[in-house]
Amino acid sequence: MLREITIAGLRVAAETRGRVLAELTRRLDEGLQTSIITPYSEFLHASLTEPKVKRMLNEADVSIPDGVGMLWAQTFLARPLTVRLKPLRTLQATLQMISTGAQILLNPKSIYKTIPEKIVGADFFWDLVKLAEQRGDSIFLLGGYGKTTSTVARILKNKYPKLAIAGLSSTDYPGTQELIEEITRTKSKYIFVAWGPIRQEQWILDNLKHLPEVKLAIGLGATFDYVAGTKKSPPRFIRQLGLEWLFRLITQPYRYKRIYNATIRLILLLIKYKVTHVDAHP
Repeated sequence: MLREITIAGLRVAAETRGRVLAELTRRLDEGLQTSIITPYSEFLHASLTEPKVKRMLNEADVSIPDGVGMLWAQTFLARPLTVRLKPLRTLQATLQMISTGAQILLNPKSIYKTIPEKIVGADFFWDLVKLAEQRGDSIFLLGGYGKTTSTVARILKNKYPKLAIAGLSSTDYPGTQELIEEITRTKSKYIFVAWGPIRQEQWILDNLKHLPEVKLAIGLGATFDYVAGTKKSPPRFIRQLGLEWLFRLITQPYRYKRIYNATIRLILLLIKYKVTHVDAHP
């Protein structure tokens, strides 16, 4: 079992990448179905604004922290409040938000005390593909637009020649019975779903039970686009600084509303959550 914590009520594993892979291997060996989510700031915003989303995300079997925003939120919420009057609590929480935010730039290692590692979904995808090839497990690629999915399949085969890609689909109609039947016919063991956050996780929750052959399912957001090269992935140093949001604002300005929700609005929601949910300690 993986060690877990909650961040504003959202479950996440506080484990290394290696430990998560070991647990997934154990579950595969035992024939257990496993749904995986990779929550980052946008997930946390959604879970704070919609309780039903939080309940749905918390039903996943494995939840891995994807993004510095999750580690910062945990660090910020863990700082104790020492005053009881609401205006002073709000002021103290705001100052703690500023100081913990500065830690990311000035002392980035300090935010890894409780969660030992940030596990980026786009990187973890390659771990799972490698695992599938090593075990001889077949995969199904679901999502993407146009030729993106077939391009991803070609790239995966070039890198992992023995990988069994049982099927792929770029359909954007997740509710159809035909899709379930198509996946069932392939007898795929892993399914990678790239429909964007929340929507893909909801589909997995609703449909994994109807796909008994599938033992591992994960939502991957824009990962197919990064693999295919249709979107630029943030450089490693940008990710280390927690500035993925700024990179995406520059390269994908049409996502400004999502970026605002996952940054400014999330910060305000977390301050409010802390003021109303965290007990004061003398």
